Amino acid sequence: MIIKQLLAFAAVVMLASLVVSVNGSKFAFYKLSLIWPNSVCKITTCKPPIPSYFTIHGLWPTFGNDIPVPPYNPASNKCSPNPTSPDDIVGELAPIKDKLDKKWPNLWVRKTNVDFWKIKWQHHGMCSDYPRDPLDYFKDTLNLALSKRFDPFKGNYYSTALVTMPPPKAIPASINETRQKARSKL
Repeated sequence: MIIKQLLAFAAVVMLASLVVSVNGSKFAFYKLSLIWPNSVCKITTCKPPIPSYFTIHGLWPTFGNDIPVPPYNPASNKCSPNPTSPDDIVGELAPIKDKLDKKWPNLWVRKTNVDFWKIKWQHHGMCSDYPRDPLDYFKDTLNLALSKRFDPFKGNYYSTALVTMPPPKAIPASINETRQKARSKL
């Protein structure tokens, strides 16, 4: 049973990872990664309440060969000169904190939402097109995730503004069932 849940979770994460192209940077595109909390919380301990909708896991700068840009490190990956420190983003995110709490929550125990956002900023934001602008990085990620265009339940996640991906040959039944149940609740 656990293996089926893990496979279903992996398939959902794979389907929910959206590709968004960027121009003018050293990386090729962003991946918008969404999480289906009910699947995650079947295999790990989550803190309540568990959202019943896709939440944001991150927006990841990615090289053309689909390898993620490594996290910022002043010694080994100084991808951007003087990016905003993770400790300095909290105040800057105040205008969108309520939206972040709802759409980009930390699901795991022992970490706050702010801890999670700091990690995401350090791992992905500091090497993005927004190294000194965490508010725009998080705001643009929210806008992408809230866009009807990328709604996994509407079947629009195969196509983006600049990249069109063919639908998979077959979606496992458990994902189809999950999608149908979610559509019936909308």
